[in-house]
Amino acid sequence: MPENPRVSVLVPAWNSAATLAETLKSVQAQSMPAWECIIVDDGSTDGTPEIVRAAMRYDSRIQLFRQSRRGPAAARNIGIQNARSDYLLFLDSDDLIAQRKLELNLEEAQQRPRTLVYSGCTYFRDRTKENQPTVHHAESCNAETMLEKLARENLMPVSAALVPCSVAREINGFDPSLRSFEDWDFWLRCARAGASFFYDGSPDTQTHIRLRDGSLSTDTRQMFNYELLVRMKHRDLPAMQREFMRLRHFHLKACVADLLKGNTTLAFRHASYWLPMPLLARRWEQHARNQ
Repeated sequence: MPENPRVSVLVPAWNSAATLAETLKSVQAQSMPAWECIIVDDGSTDGTPEIVRAAMRYDSRIQLFRQSRRGPAAARNIGIQNARSDYLLFLDSDDLIAQRKLELNLEEAQQRPRTLVYSGCTYFRDRTKENQPTVHHAESCNAETMLEKLARENLMPVSAALVPCSVAREINGFDPSLRSFEDWDFWLRCARAGASFFYDGSPDTQTHIRLRDGSLSTDTRQMFNYELLVRMKHRDLPAMQREFMRLRHFHLKACVADLLKGNTTLAFRHASYWLPMPLLARRWEQHARNQ
């Protein structure tokens, strides 16, 4: 275990035996060696813990924590609590990072107090065929400007940014009641706490995100529900209120189009945006109470 790690890489892992070893190799290949990697096993029933223990025998920078199945947000929070460095990188157990990501992102972060340094990403289904680099947002901005942009959409995957540990702890980490879009809620709360955002466009800092059929990100119904929950959680933001009104018009058109196609399931989903605001607010409050 390094005495003074400069970055803590936090990896929630649930039944990740098929991909975790490759993910760890991308961390071990980093040009900056002063890191620690905290893997939090989220109640796996496969060989995930054994893969981590095997890596730990040869690399003291890797640590293993375990919890009962509570989801990636809760697992990341365990990592935040146990991190020993000043900066955090949240890496999913099936994703990879470019070889100089930690080094170059850290150089930028150390020049900018209370700033999240984020980079672009690529999406892939296997290591032989990667898509073109994709980033939803490529601009450095202060907290106020970022809140305006985040009110429209989630701008980046969770592993895109190097995050000051002090900011993550100040906002109490991730909301474990959210099983999707918890990263979007995390960015919103970082911006609400006054953190700035800096974009590092170097291709050597990208994250490579694995696309898999059946993953949480492909469950469109669940993603729709949690998107609405995140919007209701931050409904006090003027920017979110404006965006909500814009989305009502969009979802009204989508609802009518789906009804004409006979797709009532999607139509009712779009119609959720037209429920009275007090009723939508109660939906969030009931969700939070039930967790």
